[in-house]
Amino acid sequence: MIFPKNFNLNPSILQKEYKKIKKNLLFDFDKNEFCLKDGDIKKVEGKKSIEIWIEKILRTKKDRYKIYENKDYGMKIEDLLVGHNYTQSFVESEIKREITKALKKHPKIQSLSNFKITKDNPYLNIDFVVNLRDESFKKEVQIVYE
Repeated sequence: MIFPKNFNLNPSILQKEYKKIKKNLLFDFDKNEFCLKDGDIKKVEGKKSIEIWIEKILRTKKDRYKIYENKDYGMKIEDLLVGHNYTQSFVESEIKREITKALKKHPKIQSLSNFKITKDNPYLNIDFVVNLRDESFKKEVQIVYE
């Protein structure tokens, strides 16, 4: 038997796993390194943890790294930008859709709104509002695409 008897492909299992997300390791995306305090990596909770989680999802190129293979983790934004002459409105619409699909997997994220997307080769600047159950915050991410 390949799978155990209690193996379940129910999507709600994934949601239960995301509910366990409470702490995250603090990462400085500008310096591309973990933040240390007394030799230990700092841990963050709450809104800051969600912000770090969002940055990691948006900056990770989907299907590029073996560790995330078949995990539905990361973004394929560069596929919309490189080698195609899609209209700006189509690209923005697809980027919003892709980001919303990826980030709504987090159980505390209710919705995303007020997207502003600007291209400044080789950067894509994305600003939006993250609406949680009990608060909202603005998120700005700069992604390098090649």
